Amino acid sequence: MRKRLLCQELPPPPPTVNADLPPAGPADQCKAERYRAHGMNPCATCHTLMDPIGNGLEAYDAIGKYRTHELDHRPGSTAELRDDCPITAQGEFTDLGLTFTGAARLSNVLLSSGKLEPCGTRARLRWAVGHPRGG
Repeated sequence: MRKRLLCQELPPPPPTVNADLPPAGPADQCKAERYRAHGMNPCATCHTLMDPIGNGLEAYDAIGKYRTHELDHRPGSTAELRDDCPITAQGEFTDLGLTFTGAARLSNVLLSSGKLEPCGTRARLRWAVGHPRGG
């Protein structure tokens, strides 16, 4: 979001962190609780910029299916929804001071901020001419 639509660079993760793994935490914790830990470790610098936005899109799973609760990933579970882990999908663009719920409202927040046009236009042009990564 920040890199592709707002042209904001984020520093790389610390060398000792595998960014492909979800945050560690007790298996019985909800995802939101595990991700709150990012605010208290070396990952906080970037995650305070990314997580509040991602939280607003959390109601959609990896394939875009809407959901109201987390799936149960605890050992021995059957991947049912967890009644104790509701998804609020409350997002925030902290540097804009704006909150949203869901992709449509995020679009409205970005459009009304005026920060989308410069980078978004450049990104669309790069895609249109076949240079999606710049150049």
